[in-house]
Amino acid sequence: MRLIYFASSLKDTQKFASKVKNLLLKKKINPIILISGELGSGKTTFIRFLIKAFGLKVKVMSPTFVLWQSFRYKNFILNHLDLYRLDSLKDIIQLLPLKNLKKENQIFLIEWGEKLIKYFEKKKIKYSHLAIIRLKGKKRLFDLHS
Repeated sequence: MRLIYFASSLKDTQKFASKVKNLLLKKKINPIILISGELGSGKTTFIRFLIKAFGLKVKVMSPTFVLWQSFRYKNFILNHLDLYRLDSLKDIIQLLPLKNLKKENQIFLIEWGEKLIKYFEKKKIKYSHLAIIRLKGKKRLFDLHS
């Protein structure tokens, strides 16, 4: 499944986040989402909108300083990870053991997720990938495939 979405404003980004929430709840995309994009492309902003779309009224901080945040939504756990400061695969795997990825009712939103793509493919771990491309100003192109 592939979804390409053009956002010309933060409101459009919020609408896209709501679409992704619906896809997750309907199990149309894999709940492990590797999110890539250059610094400042809007990865954390997208995740804030996605968590808000779940109806959660929590402060979602950029986990560049807090590597992992978890939020409960009904019978789901939403996990927000940021791999920006982790350079080695060993450090990433220590933070995110494979057994955690296999737990039921877990959604993983992983910023700088491109660091895991080759490893996931080698281990045959299924995932969704969201590439965020910053265009001009607040305009973004979201390319989601699962």
